[in-house]
Amino acid sequence: MKNLLDFDSFVNEQFKPVVRPLANKVLQELKPLIKPLIKRFNLERTTQKKPLIKKLPPKVVPVSDKLQMVTRTTQDGKPLHGVVSTIELIANKEQHIDLKIGKDELGEFYFMSAIMDNPIDAGKAFKELIKLIPKGSRFKEGTYGSLSTDSFYSVLRRCKDSEFSPKVVGEMAMNSSGKNRFQDLASKGFNNSQRLGFKDKNDALSLVDALNKELQKVLPNSKVKTLQDDQGIWEIFIPKIQLIKN
Repeated sequence: MKNLLDFDSFVNEQFKPVVRPLANKVLQELKPLIKPLIKRFNLERTTQKKPLIKKLPPKVVPVSDKLQMVTRTTQDGKPLHGVVSTIELIANKEQHIDLKIGKDELGEFYFMSAIMDNPIDAGKAFKELIKLIPKGSRFKEGTYGSLSTDSFYSVLRRCKDSEFSPKVVGEMAMNSSGKNRFQDLASKGFNNSQRLGFKDKNDALSLVDALNKELQKVLPNSKVKTLQDDQGIWEIFIPKIQLIKN
């Protein structure tokens, strides 16, 4: 142990006179570069409190004996947290549908976020909420870059609704999160990085044919197709449909 201590002392005595001046010189050269950064990013400890959002009491309006509409706004009349209004089950408020405002490269659009098991209640809620969408506004299915078989079928149904005019604005991938519609065909595929993928082209084409059959009823000039990715997986691509409120 004594030998180790002697060695440390020897190193300190021999190298400290060389290292310290060198370190000081480096620090002096770096000071002109460091000072502006300190000023720019303000490294002083400060606590910034987020401004409180002033909100009004929620407005509750009965829709039916089972459903009610709840609208929450800020004091200046803006939707609270981007939610225009909510329709919920009176007996179970966890069962609800929100009408929300989102933004994309084209500007503002409306979409719905739903947790409602009963399709009859969900249908009633949807009809009431679409009344709140201004004429000429865009409505689309969620904010994501892909749709499930269920969501795509829902969009096609809404294309038939006199409340909306459909408009195709490109294409998008189909994902694998569907649970009800076309599952006899879609279940032959798998989750391929959040997209619905098929190893067998014929399985993919079977789903494409079924989807096109429904699509042609509302948009005869549009088509669903399948394309092969770099890994040889067949993916489904559907028209990106936006609905314009009439």
